[in-house]
Order: sequence, then structure tokens, then C-alpha cells
Amino acid sequence: MRKDLPVYRISIDLENPDTTVSFNSLVSNPAHEKSFQTFSKVQRYEFNDEKQIVTGVAISADFPIYRKQGNEEFYVVFDKQAISDIVVDYSRKGNFNNLNVEHKSNDVVNNAFMVMLYQIDNEKGFTAPERFKDESDGSLLVSYKILDKEVYERAKSGELTGFSIEGDFVIEELMKETENEFLTQVIEDLKQMLK
Repeated sequence: MRKDLPVYRISIDLENPDTTVSFNSLVSNPAHEKSFQTFSKVQRYEFNDEKQIVTGVAISADFPIYRKQGNEEFYVVFDKQAISDIVVDYSRKGNFNNLNVEHKSNDVVNNAFMVMLYQIDNEKGFTAPERFKDESDGSLLVSYKILDKEVYERAKSGELTGFSIEGDFVIEELMKETENEFLTQVIEDLKQMLK
């Protein structure tokens, strides 16, 4: 992660109907870098062939996601509160089952539905499940039952490796002090993960 790039907080405004998370997408390269695959001999994501259920991270709290628009490069992060608001928005608009492939509006997975949504919240005692123990407080985990065998097999084979949300967001630049604190914490977190 380059320190000289600006960092923006990304969220939705529950009072503004124009901001929302409309779809979750099965993608080959999730921006939060959390895939369905086994990593370092720790089973972090699972597949249940009998039930055709895929489980993974939908949003990783406070994880810097690189973005480029035109010539501008920057990072965006979803904090715990933004993710909580997304859960509320998902619920009130009934978007839980909106799933597509690679963010393509013409590749909607009609035979899939969410069977689990869990936000890690250590304060409330909703701790990370064992296989997600390294995931940050506030992160959102989901499971989808995918009845479309072809899409399920694409996920299981590694062609589709993770989840990625899509929607219309509010973006706010973090203050420089906050940015430096955030970057320092991210570097420390990465060091811990590498140990």
C-alpha cells in the first residue's frame, strides 16, 4: 500500500434513497483480497457440495481497497458503522438475494439466495468464527445457497474466488491525521498477519 495516496471512507446514507448496496457479486478478483480458497493450510471459506452453499467475506472492515478513476489513484475503506448501515439497507430494501457474476447486470444468478449474514461485532459478543478469526471487527460474512450448478462449480473450481458488493455510495476523504493513524494500523495488522 502506498502511503502517499488519499484514503476515503465509503458508506451509504440511510436517509438518502439514492445510496444503496444493490447487488453482491461473485468475482474472480475480490477487491478486499479475501477468496474462497484455502490459504496457509487454514480453511477460511467452505463449500458444502450437498447443499451447494458458498461462504465468504462480503466486506472486510477497514481494509484499504485500491481504486483508480481517470488519473486519480486512491484507497477506499468501509468502517464498522458503514457496514452496519449496509446491513440495514440490505434488509429494508430486500436486496439479500441479489447476486450476479463479475458485476454484470446481464449475468444475474436467479437460483441463489442468502442463507446467512453475520457482522463481526466484538463489543456485542458476535466474535469471528474460527475460520474467520483473522477478519477485522465489523467485517460482514455471508453464505449463499447457489442452486445454479454451473455457477456453483465456477466458484468451487476457483474461477470465481470471492464476493464483491456493488452500489451507490457516499465517499468522504479521511482527515490526514486519521489517514496516518489508519495507515499505521493497517501496516501493523499486515505485519501480524504475516507472522
